[in-house]
Amino acid sequence: MASFGDNFNRADENPLSGGGNWTAQGAGRDHQIVSNAVEATAIGSGKESCVTTGITGTSKNFAWCRVGTLTGNVSGNNVGVYLRAADPGTRSFYRFSADNPTTKGSFITIAAAGSDTDLATETSTSWASGDIVEARALDTNLELWRNGTKLLSTTDATYSSGRQGIKVFASTDLSEAVLDDFYGGDMPAFTIGSGIGGWRSMIG
Repeated sequence: MASFGDNFNRADENPLSGGGNWTAQGAGRDHQIVSNAVEATAIGSGKESCVTTGITGTSKNFAWCRVGTLTGNVSGNNVGVYLRAADPGTRSFYRFSADNPTTKGSFITIAAAGSDTDLATETSTSWASGDIVEARALDTNLELWRNGTKLLSTTDATYSSGRQGIKVFASTDLSEAVLDDFYGGDMPAFTIGSGIGGWRSMIG
């Protein structure tokens, strides 16, 4: 199974690189490490970084991150992961996000042809520090899970493979949207059809 994990436990870093393992998906979309966790580098601008270690995924892939902080009474603060992203410089992918406040609690989005479109949303979930945001792409089936419970599912056949990555967006204060821990790769056969189970501990 091709996979990559990062717990971000190292010196502050701007932009996020991890020795070249991460790069911004597009110009001005860098992240940074602050106190062993990931923040955006500017207010109100979408930040997306993708894994650049050659993980391109099969037709069944996953990624998860841990919510570090998701606070503030401002719509738009969100953290999440994405799957099947194009190489850096081309903004196309599926994004799986936890949002605050719950006016847009969870969503699966596609970025294509220069615009973002929500494929599935739900507004009943209040995400909290420590929650696991997990994305799965199983052939054309796309799923968003929280702490081992499926929240959203939809289908889309636009992208069949690509890179994994992360996204942090802060509307008014960088410290209100923070991501910690990441793991992604090809889906282990033993996990298909079940919750995140054992691989949650793979990055230590």
